[in-house]
Amino acid sequence: MNIIERTISDVTVLDLEGSLALGENTKFRQQVTASINAGARKLIVNLAGVEYMDSCGLGELISGYTAMQRVSGHFKLLNLSSRLQRLLVMTKLASLFETFDSEPTAVASFTPVVCSSDLAHSTTGLLASAQSVDQFIPINQGHAAKRMMRRED
Repeated sequence: MNIIERTISDVTVLDLEGSLALGENTKFRQQVTASINAGARKLIVNLAGVEYMDSCGLGELISGYTAMQRVSGHFKLLNLSSRLQRLLVMTKLASLFETFDSEPTAVASFTPVVCSSDLAHSTTGLLASAQSVDQFIPINQGHAAKRMMRRED
């Protein structure tokens, strides 16, 4: 197993080459841990060069995903073979991992989409108030959490 680490903006990409299988999986785990310890919170694992993966390799992908979740990070897969795609579906892990066929698309998926009208509305509402920001709490933590309400003390 050969692993090449690259950085695109604030996204870490691990290019894997060889087999992700019993005996080779420790190197992958160590690389993911090192990336997290170095501050990576956006990780793409490029599987284009992976010739073979067994259940241990699949377990390492799950461990990497879990490790990133513990630090509020994101773990995404790139260039899965058709065999690995079928394996993820059969093991019901397809819903766990975000998968991509294109590196630019995978990298762009980390950038949140902000509607300019939503941004203008929320900024105007805060700037129009003479109150400090810490006196406001969000109504909804979801994607459309633009409305704010005043905390009643």
